[in-house]
Amino acid sequence: MLLKKYVIQKYIKFRLLLLVFLLITNLLILLGCEFLIFKSEPERTVFSFFNDLNLKDVERIYDKYLLNNDKLEIDKEDFNLLISKSLSSVKKIELKRTDLLKRNDEKAAVSANFIITYVDDREEIRTEEIFLIYEDGKWKINFEETFLSLKPQP
Repeated sequence: MLLKKYVIQKYIKFRLLLLVFLLITNLLILLGCEFLIFKSEPERTVFSFFNDLNLKDVERIYDKYLLNNDKLEIDKEDFNLLISKSLSSVKKIELKRTDLLKRNDEKAAVSANFIITYVDDREEIRTEEIFLIYEDGKWKINFEETFLSLKPQP
């Protein structure tokens, strides 16, 4: 009888610890997903874009984020060459924070704070404004406005 009571107490303790563990795990998962749950569509687009940049998935960047007019001006092969060359010295790009700066039905601007780690392990912290246009039911990056503004002025 005493052994049975002991086993039942251990079983209850085990179940309680398991429940607490599962609750903490779910809480951590939800906190990690907070970015995708509570951010605006343009911010989620910027998040996905930076993820694809980090993966150096140039084909996906071309297909998913390039505006239709831009696709008429540069084919996939040339775009792949251009972006691959730009990313050749980059080891990792880590997006730290986004903030929606402005948005209407057709355009948005998102501030992106990120860390670039180069192949020589040098790090650069940057905050840039990413411009987006709503096209074909999706937010796409306005590469011309975003990246021409990043060029050094003569």
